[in-house]
Amino acid sequence: MGGATASACIPQTLAVTLAVQAPLITTAQTQELSGIATSAAPGGGVSTPLPPGTTITLQLSVPDGFSASQTTTVIGSSGAYSLTWPAGLAPGSYEIIALLSDQPGVQSSVGSFTVQAVVVPPPPPPPPTTPQAVPALAPWATIGLGALLALLGRQRLRRRTG
Repeated sequence: MGGATASACIPQTLAVTLAVQAPLITTAQTQELSGIATSAAPGGGVSTPLPPGTTITLQLSVPDGFSASQTTTVIGSSGAYSLTWPAGLAPGSYEIIALLSDQPGVQSSVGSFTVQAVVVPPPPPPPPTTPQAVPALAPWATIGLGALLALLGRQRLRRRTG
């Protein structure tokens, strides 16, 4: 192969892993996804992280045919990548895979999670109203009221007669 040495032509086994952080979320929550992208020589060679900037594509799908994808990149020297899938996914069971963008045949195992609708409980019923008792007149209040009525009646009689 041109001026390449034999060691530069050793085939590599590429791998990408995927971790789903929460198996159950609501429509209002985001989903955190992460993984590691590596390469290794065949025959049990030591795995080495893929370099920073390697593009990883995450493909999301549901059984009814909906699919979406987002890309992220390896950051740092450990081969690690991460992505926050935004909130607002419809309720349902989702499957997701990670793959190397420039070599789509290199894929992670399938990850899965479920999105549940946010259930807003109905407001509590108002507290029951209890009827208020009419205060009873004490015996002295009854006597006082009777005396007041008698005085008013007497004043009225004086005006008529006078």
